[in-house]
Amino acid sequence: MDRPRSIGLKEFLRRDREAVFVDRKRRTIKEMERAANHAVAALGPDQDVQRIEHSHVGRLKRHLKDKGLSPASITKVIRYLQGAFTRGLRHSQVVSNPFAAVELPKVQRNKVAFYETEQVEALVEAAPGPWWKTLIRLAFTSGLRQGELLNLLWEDGDFARSTVTVTPKAARTFQAGGRQYPIFEWTAKDYATRVVRIPKSTVEALRALRDFQEPPRSAYVFLSLDALDGLAEYMSSHDGDLPDKLVNNITRDFASIRRQAEASMAEGVDDPQPWTATGFHALRKSYGTVMAQRVRPHELQRLFGHSDIKTTMSFYVGETDTSEQVEAAFKDAFTSDS
Repeated sequence: MDRPRSIGLKEFLRRDREAVFVDRKRRTIKEMERAANHAVAALGPDQDVQRIEHSHVGRLKRHLKDKGLSPASITKVIRYLQGAFTRGLRHSQVVSNPFAAVELPKVQRNKVAFYETEQVEALVEAAPGPWWKTLIRLAFTSGLRQGELLNLLWEDGDFARSTVTVTPKAARTFQAGGRQYPIFEWTAKDYATRVVRIPKSTVEALRALRDFQEPPRSAYVFLSLDALDGLAEYMSSHDGDLPDKLVNNITRDFASIRRQAEASMAEGVDDPQPWTATGFHALRKSYGTVMAQRVRPHELQRLFGHSDIKTTMSFYVGETDTSEQVEAAFKDAFTSDS
């Protein structure tokens, strides 16, 4: 077999992204681009991929560290390069994978920070209107990711059965007020459809939100007709690409709600404890922490939409307090000293 011809690192990584573009989500492609840019900055755009060796890998790791990247971010860059060169080997584009045996930095897993139930109640109370109140309540009682919530359609909810369904969306339109509006193509992070049961109080909150949204009404639960107009306008000037965030300032606005809620709970308390949870995503973690005490790990994995049970086990199952179960299991095990 002929030796693969020389090719520069920048061009090799560009071709790799082009080859997998249709099989990867847009967010993943952007992460691949960022990783490629780091590799090119460290090793040079014309670095022959056939001549990359251990010293080049060390140079890249030093570059990433000097740039202030976290161990988790460094791991992402290395893993992308591992994948790109593995694909290159498969298609006879390179003769070896210099990143295959790279020692990855150890990533410290912090304890999951979550909101207590009374803190979530304070968040809902501090929220400025039905949109935010329902979004917070649904996030806490379903464990849906922010992207899953914002892509939720009214047809995805079954109020009679108290369920919401996370399911892929094909690009299509719906009619409201005599106009056509878009439903955007979308897939969940794990590409799978899953049905999640929610409490009746959350169902009632969704009903109230739907009633609040007077006709003509959007097909989306949390994207109004005005928001869809704005997104369509953005896409028309960005080659059909959606923005990274479907709702502007959601992080900033939630942070404001959280501060108000924490301040409200601290009123009249001599020694208020600071909240450990911070962002919107912690609502999903809170759901996982609550459910980990009530369902088996594989069921929790399904509810969360984790593709790997290890993620569920490492982040949530370890948080469960099993002291009562242990006491009950061995209550009568040792009745004598014999």
